[in-house]
This record gives sequence, C-alpha cells and structure tokens, in this order.
Amino acid sequence: MLKHFLIPLLLLCFFFGNTQNQTLFTIDGDPVYSKDFIRVYKKNLELVKDENQKDVDNYLELFIKYKLKVKEARTLGLDKNRRYVSELQSYRKQLVKNYLTDANASDQLIKEAYDRLKYDVNATHILIFLNEDASPKDTLAAYNKLSKLRKRLKKEDFDKLRKELHDGENVFVEDLNYFSAFDMVYPFETMAYTTKIGQVSKPFRTRFGFHILKVNNKRQSMGERTIAHILILDKESSRLGTPEERINEVYNKIQQGESFEVLARRFSEDKGSSRKGGLVGRFKKGKLSAIEFENVAFSLQNKNDISKPFKTKFGWHIVKLIDKHPVMSYDAMKPQLTDRVLKDSRSKLIGKALYDDLKKRYTYKLTDGAMTFLEASFNDTYFTKRWKAPSGAKVKEVMSTFADQQITYEEFFQYASKNQETILPKPMKQLVEDLVEEYIRKELYAYHDANLENEYDEFAGIMQEYREGILLFNLMESKVWQKAKADSLALKKYYDANQDNYKWDYRITGVIASVNTKKEADLVRSLMDKDEALESIKKKVNKDNKTNVIFTLGEFEKGSQNLPQAYNFDQGLSKVYKDQEYFIIIRADEIKKPSVKDYNEIKGKVINDYQNHLEELWLAELTKKYKVEINQQELSRVKKQIK
Repeated sequence: MLKHFLIPLLLLCFFFGNTQNQTLFTIDGDPVYSKDFIRVYKKNLELVKDENQKDVDNYLELFIKYKLKVKEARTLGLDKNRRYVSELQSYRKQLVKNYLTDANASDQLIKEAYDRLKYDVNATHILIFLNEDASPKDTLAAYNKLSKLRKRLKKEDFDKLRKELHDGENVFVEDLNYFSAFDMVYPFETMAYTTKIGQVSKPFRTRFGFHILKVNNKRQSMGERTIAHILILDKESSRLGTPEERINEVYNKIQQGESFEVLARRFSEDKGSSRKGGLVGRFKKGKLSAIEFENVAFSLQNKNDISKPFKTKFGWHIVKLIDKHPVMSYDAMKPQLTDRVLKDSRSKLIGKALYDDLKKRYTYKLTDGAMTFLEASFNDTYFTKRWKAPSGAKVKEVMSTFADQQITYEEFFQYASKNQETILPKPMKQLVEDLVEEYIRKELYAYHDANLENEYDEFAGIMQEYREGILLFNLMESKVWQKAKADSLALKKYYDANQDNYKWDYRITGVIASVNTKKEADLVRSLMDKDEALESIKKKVNKDNKTNVIFTLGEFEKGSQNLPQAYNFDQGLSKVYKDQEYFIIIRADEIKKPSVKDYNEIKGKVINDYQNHLEELWLAELTKKYKVEINQQELSRVKKQIK
C-alpha cells in the first residue's frame, strides 16, 4: 500500500521540481528560467501603471531587454570589477540582517510594539548621565541618588525640581509630554508602559545612564490624520498684498461658502498639493517638522472641519480635516513593525533567540568531557592577556559539532588567544562558558549566513536582483548616462534636430482676477479697463468683510490652472470667463507666442531624452549581437500559470 502511494507522489514531485527550472528563453545558449520571470513579473505587477506592460508578451519583451543588458555586462567582465564586488557585499550585509532573526521572538516583540502603539504615555523623568563603562562606584552613587530623588518626584512640584536639579549636562529633569512605542529607547519605553498612572518607577539603566520616571497619564493613540491645506508662502510672490492679507482673503471666501478644494487649486502656493485640492495625505503626530501645523491638524475633530489661518515657519496655512484614522489592524501594520523592530535596540532579544534556534536547527553538540578539559586549560593569566594555549594531541580532537562542521579544540584556542583582553577576574567555569558561547555563536551565524541562498528562495531571488541590478546600473552609467552628459556636441546636435519637442506654448505676462459673481466681475473688468489701481479695485469690491476678488500676477502658460481653457491669448483685457466656480478676467500685458525653449533652460530634459535615444540604439545593437530563442511551449505554460 505504501509503495503504491509513494510512486505517484515521487512522480508529482519530479514533475513540479522540473517545472521550477524550465528554460523560458536562452541568450546565446545561456538559459533564463521561468521561475525567475514569474517571480519578477508578479513582484512588479502592482507597481506597473502602464496596462500594456501587464500583458505577459509585452512584459517578456522588457525582461529580455533587461537580460540582454545583463549578458553584455558579464561579457564585458563588469561582474569581476572590484568596486562591483564590494558594493554587492555591502547590499548583502544589509539584506542578511532580515534573516538573522528568530521568528517567534520577533512576533512577540512585534505584537508587544503593536499593543503599545495603541496608547500614548505622558511622563516626566530624571536622568543622571552615566557612561556605559562607568565604574561600579559611580554606578552605585547614581543609583543611590535617584533612589532619594524618587521620593521627592512622588510628592514635590515637578517645575520646582526641574529648576533646582536640571543642569543639561549631568542631570536632566524633563517633561516628555506624550510619546508612544519606538519614540524612546526600548528599556525606557518598557518602564513607561509598565508603570501605572501616578506612580514613579524604580531607578533603571539605559545607555544614557540611570533614570526614574513618573507616568502622568495614558491615553488611546490619536492615530493619524488625512488633511488638506492651503499655503501662502511667507515670502515675496506673484500676489497682491502680504501673505497674511492673502490667506485672510482666501479664508473669507471659505467662510462665504466657497469650495476649499477649488480655492486650494487656484491660490495655494504648495505646488505639490494644490493640484490635488490641497490634499497633503496621511501622517502621525510627531512626524512633521512643524509642530504648530500638527497641533492644528489634530485639534480638528470632525471630517470637513476647517481651521482659522495660522502661521508656521513655512508660511500661512488653512487646514481642512479629510479623515481621522485610528491605529490600523495588527495584520496591516505587521510589515512596517517588523522592519522597525529589527532596527531597534530590542532586536538584541531576537539575536539571543536566534542563537538558541540555530543550535537546535543545526544539531549543535559539545563533546563529552569538553568543558572539563577546557576549564583545566585556562588560568588567571587570561585576565592579563598573558595566557598561552595548551599543546599536544588532545587539542587536535573535536570539541563540538553542528550540521556538517567539526570544531577542534585547537581552533577554539586560537580564537580565545586572539581575543584576550584585560578584564575583571571571574571563575574559570564562567570564563569558559562565555568564550565558548561567543565562539559558537560566531560560527553558527557564519554557517547560517553562508547557506541563506540554499535555505531561502526569497533571499536567493533578492540577491539575484541585486547582482543584476548593480551590474545594469554600472553598465548604463558607462554606456548611456555618462556618455550623454559628457558629449556636449552630440547633445546640442540632438536638441537642434528635435526642437519641436522643446517648445513653449502661448504665454502671457499680466494679471488674473478671480471674482465671485458675474455682476462683480463686470464691475472689476470695467475698473481694470479704466486702469484703476488693483488695490483700489479690491477696496471697492471687497466690502462688508467679504473677499469677492483676488488678483494674481505673473507669467502664465497655456494649460496653467490659473487660466480658463477657453482663453484665446489676446493682448489687453479679456472678456469675463466662467471657470469652475469663478468668473475670470485676464489682463495680458504681454503675449508670448509659441517658441523653442532655450537650450540651457531645459538642458536637463534634453539630457534625459538623449539618454533614452542612446539606449534605444544600444539595445538594437545588443539584439543583433546576441541570439535570443524563446521556448514557445514553456511560454504558453507560464501564461496559464500566471492567469
């Protein structure tokens, strides 16, 4: 019965094992496998905006061009370049960090971080600064001093303590306001979240010294906000009046019931958000560089609430609350939390768990009697860097094993001898245990590191992308990018031959008036026709604390958000146009007809276009140089699998 079951199972494994290494196409006989194409296709599917590129045939064409470039890079020997090898090693070191973790320990710390992110803690603290290598005497003195201050922090006024004790060098007495997970070093964070409201912690140590903290309050996290804003920059611009006057004009229009989004598109000077109706996006408190902006944004309580004008270091703002976002679900936040935990000091806890896991995974075993022999091999000279490793037949024997590795006493003694340092004496048993753990940890990590590509398909795939990506960058830099920048004569020649691609459309220099009603627009136009000063027109039209007209000065090109689509670019004063919610009058002091843009003005775009041109020519050469053969039968199978 078992035999009949195993035969089809083995056949099935054989079939799927083979499909993983099926050749999709070859370049001069070198195979490119289906699994590599499928992995890259699926990975980039959501990033591709061009629907044509989502088509398998079109994407395959791009993939072949990519592989042709990689083939050329290897033909030229760029993968042997010392700089390339060094850069690849650097990328690998960064990637390896994600795999030198213990999954269970990581999950526990990630879940802990998530639970803490749901709450903010308000605390005050006292820190006595202390170097990590401080003497036992100084450490004890700091601890005893804080133990006494702990009683005072419980009862006395905090501001009084701060004035008396804080010196900004050795003693820090600070109000930390509200903070959350990852805002403080991990030991401090843990003490803050585990101390009850109103209580003062016992003295505890971080890398900065000894602390005590008092928890004043805990509250549910304020989450994140999505907001829109209108910005008037605090500097000279193409506007009439001061920035404060302009923001108040816009605010008056909002108060009069006009659309925030339309006003943002027309008058906001934040070019990145104005075209989106002022939409800034989603952010958490503490993440922006303007505290005033954050405070206003988080003070708005209901969707569509709009703030009064306020000032930051960037200029004058009006903020609209689009949405409030509570802390996301654990599953949604896990990827970003994982990354933050691995970069945080709490990752040391994961390292200990990984070490224990690797010992089990690779079946680490210390030879019977090894500890007895090792303890007898060390003496007090080790604490003064004068220890000599023993010799003889015994040191050639195996001390420990793991996976397919054997470690001799001699190898361990070499490590111990090289790493001698002056340290405080400790029992020989403790010394040997510490040294063995240090050495075995190093060997296990090195073995695990060396076998990552065999153990994790994902790691192998990413490393392949690194290898080829760096190669491709170096090749493109020499064949296309630098060539385009360096050959100034060829670049100018390309510009001269393609001037139709570098033209200004119609432009005007003048004034645009944005008016609320047709009646007021007719009045504004008649006053402008009489060459009345713009400030005088504003005073006549903007009555009863209402802003009915806003003037914008400058140069405007066809297609500008400030100009009506129907505007026909005539010299002088235009008719009244209806554009969205406004009536628009344009005074064109100067009309500039379509013309070729000056070369120096758009040199960056010319370089970019010329690089694309060079790349197309180069790819045509590679297509002739290397023979590409597609396995059509395998391609059909891949298409079915992807669907």
